Amino acid sequence: MVLLKRPDAKQPTWHSIPRWMTVCVALCLTLIGISACQSGSEVSNIRTEMPYSLTPTTAPTPTQIAEPTPASTGEIIIWLDWAPEEMEALQEIIQSFSREYPTVDFSLSYYPTDELLSAFEEASRAGTPPTIIFGPSLWGPRLYDGEMILDPSSMVNAELERRIHPTAWTQVTYDNHMLGLPLEFQGMVLFRNRSRAEEAPRTVERWIEVGIDQHESDQTATVLDFGFGFSAPQLSICNGSFIGPQGEIALELPQGICWLEVMSDLRAVGPAVMNSDEDLSRFLAGESAWLVEESSRIGELAHTLGITNLKVDPWPLYQPADRPLQSLVWTENIYLSRGIQPQNLEMTWAFVEHIFSSEAQARLSDFQGAAHVPVDTTVEIIDSNMVEIASMLRSGVPLSLWIDSEDHIKPIEDAVEDVVFQGVEPEVAAQNLIDRMEQVQPPG
Repeated sequence: MVLLKRPDAKQPTWHSIPRWMTVCVALCLTLIGISACQSGSEVSNIRTEMPYSLTPTTAPTPTQIAEPTPASTGEIIIWLDWAPEEMEALQEIIQSFSREYPTVDFSLSYYPTDELLSAFEEASRAGTPPTIIFGPSLWGPRLYDGEMILDPSSMVNAELERRIHPTAWTQVTYDNHMLGLPLEFQGMVLFRNRSRAEEAPRTVERWIEVGIDQHESDQTATVLDFGFGFSAPQLSICNGSFIGPQGEIALELPQGICWLEVMSDLRAVGPAVMNSDEDLSRFLAGESAWLVEESSRIGELAHTLGITNLKVDPWPLYQPADRPLQSLVWTENIYLSRGIQPQNLEMTWAFVEHIFSSEAQARLSDFQGAAHVPVDTTVEIIDSNMVEIASMLRSGVPLSLWIDSEDHIKPIEDAVEDVVFQGVEPEVAAQNLIDRMEQVQPPG
């Protein structure tokens, strides 16, 4: 489980073609008027007008009269790491926008996920950034502190603010600034293979019972990855939080002990791993009944298992606390570059508002297409799995934008590993965790 990468390191065997090649082919086949199909920093241009189709003829070539071309009134350059299905939806949104603004030029560049952030930072330092970059919410503070993105709060109207779910707003709010606009919910959810388990476990105790029964019959009910994405949000069961609203350490000893006791109990669900792809590979192979995984993987899971076999289950109830397990929640955001030319800013914001139109949001939330979990509460979700995911993420635990991989995530995972894999008592592991985190330099 690798947090906040899409797609992450867990690639199923059917997806053996390099992703940049897949997207490049999709762009070449689907985007209208693309003059080049390349990854990296080379931009693929999207013309806003449909080219005329030509009928072959043996007659002499007539004299061609050039038609006047409307002058460009702006340029919108978008960098992203989206999959082909997402790119197809974005293309349609661009086309519908271009019908109203036919003289705005568009260009797209695809980057592999692990290259997109560094490419944007390098371009920003060089003074040649794109207009828009799509990226996870955890990137926001780094880009804002580096003075690379705009605070769009002055352009957000009351209607848009009302339509976006409050949990999504937490993922662009940082140090009294708005870092961007949340575009889709992402987070950890519970998938089930219906061919391996007929019903959802109502409680953790029942989940464990099913696991024991299947294990005794030489099957594997669940391989549970105790990485940060699954383990951290369960602290909410104990009324705790790792990071306060201003980045301060918020964990207290009783909460830490309670949380690590929850981790110890969950160890009985099935074979335990830490940041491994074993849980995904076994689930895709039909060897495991449940999988805790990022919501953005729903498309490839449905492709491999079949739509009828894949089900999203609500989190089971942890009875000692009489509370369900929780999802860790973040968002994919729209970031506006600080380098946007003034003449382009108005058109750029018009396009951002168009993305949040009802039609565009419905297109992005199509389960058979982009499969984005909408942050817009007015969007009607049809697919039952998407409905369940939206419900889980809207009520989940928002990722703190103050969290840091080395300072916070590693100590948290180390404490879980001590209890789950090494047998350390929760009281000892919790105190060690608090001692390590209190040594972290506070923000600012």
